[in-house]
Amino acid sequence: MKPCKSFDERLDSILVRAAIRLQERMQFAYSRGKLPELLMRFGLAAGLGEHACQGSLLEIQDRAVTLMARNIREARRKGLLRVYLADIHMEELLEEPVMEERPVQKPRRRVAETHHPPGATVIALDSFNSKRHHDD
Repeated sequence: MKPCKSFDERLDSILVRAAIRLQERMQFAYSRGKLPELLMRFGLAAGLGEHACQGSLLEIQDRAVTLMARNIREARRKGLLRVYLADIHMEELLEEPVMEERPVQKPRRRVAETHHPPGATVIALDSFNSKRHHDD
């Protein structure tokens, strides 16, 4: 049985997953020239100021993620976390992430493939060792 996480731990998990998702969406929007629209839709454009989309994508992402984290914490403090996450289309982050257990695979045994010149005599090591022991 898993121990229950405190809400602060859950909030940290939500913040991390929200930041990753926002960065992915921003990168996608930036590559299509739609970053200002995305920031408006998430309610981040006003908080980033009139020069929200100036600078490198990395700088914009840093500022946007920081602002979104502040908004998430504020929404939690006011009891509106679910509403805020629904507004930015991330309500599913409230659900605990389910880690699928994958069956453990046996490591594959690698067999070194050797190439021999045509006409070369190849002696198997096992047969060589067994002959040597019989000759003694």
